[in-house]
Amino acid sequence: IVDYMATESLVQYIHNKTNLPQDQLRPIFKMLDKQDFDFSKAETESILDALDQVKILDPACGSGAFPMGVLQKIVQALQKLDPEAEWWIERQVNYNTHPAARQAVREKLSHNPEYARKIGIIQNSLYGVDIQPVAAEISKLRCFLTLVVDENINDSMPNRGIEPLPNLEFKFVTADTLIKLPVEQDFGGLFNANDDLAKLEAIRQEYLQSFGEQKNTLKEQFKRIQDKIAAQKIGLGKNIDVNSRAYQLSTWNPFSHEKSDWFDPRWMFGVEKFDVVIGNPPYVQMQKDKGVLAQKYKQQGYKRPLSGQGIFTLFSMKKDFSC
Repeated sequence: IVDYMATESLVQYIHNKTNLPQDQLRPIFKMLDKQDFDFSKAETESILDALDQVKILDPACGSGAFPMGVLQKIVQALQKLDPEAEWWIERQVNYNTHPAARQAVREKLSHNPEYARKIGIIQNSLYGVDIQPVAAEISKLRCFLTLVVDENINDSMPNRGIEPLPNLEFKFVTADTLIKLPVEQDFGGLFNANDDLAKLEAIRQEYLQSFGEQKNTLKEQFKRIQDKIAAQKIGLGKNIDVNSRAYQLSTWNPFSHEKSDWFDPRWMFGVEKFDVVIGNPPYVQMQKDKGVLAQKYKQQGYKRPLSGQGIFTLFSMKKDFSC
């Protein structure tokens, strides 16, 4: 089921981006003895570009089956379309604006094409949410394992040539996907400022592969932006609205295992919209616990009555993914 859903989702996405026939695209996501496709150079690059840009969300990721299924499908396609990973590595290198950083990334990725493919997909494309902390942690673990199996051991290099594992706090978060942040008409301008959004995006990108003192510095930078929000919007008064958008944003801690009672992809991931939303939400009825779940979600703007519905229905009705 995961294999089928991952393949068909990616085929439909690339078809929408490139107008290439779906039947022509399916073979690149399948394990075949022969190459049953024939693309021009321009068509190949358009597919690679689409795969590099895709944003994929599993809004109830559980143990990460769907994110890992999609990752494997994209890897299969990249192996066929870009066997030496030359195009892919160059694209990942160019995400860095600093020349020294570009050279460091090129050296890191060029000696291991499989690692380069996977870290690029994880960094740019995969996102997951789950209400249970253990689920988000298992999803992270599966990402770690899929990277470790492609490491090349070299006893002559520091740490035997094994790269530090990525930090995935901005890739898999513990939150209630079905509850959005409260709307405020006048948020003050800080969160909407392009400079601050750019800083947050830079922190997320850099944090993924940071370690040691650099990792701690990036954490502190992220917290300082949150503190600015608290100082500007909440102030030091006693009448703090704990349900306000500003308070919720300023108290969210992506570096802990605590569940957030809201989900906002722009703040948590730096993503405006997703190209693919895929997964298997829980099949729990709203009547459970005497209607507590229905009461919890009734103010979230769902168009159909919650009575008689299941949690999975709310996921299908939710439009905030901007997909």
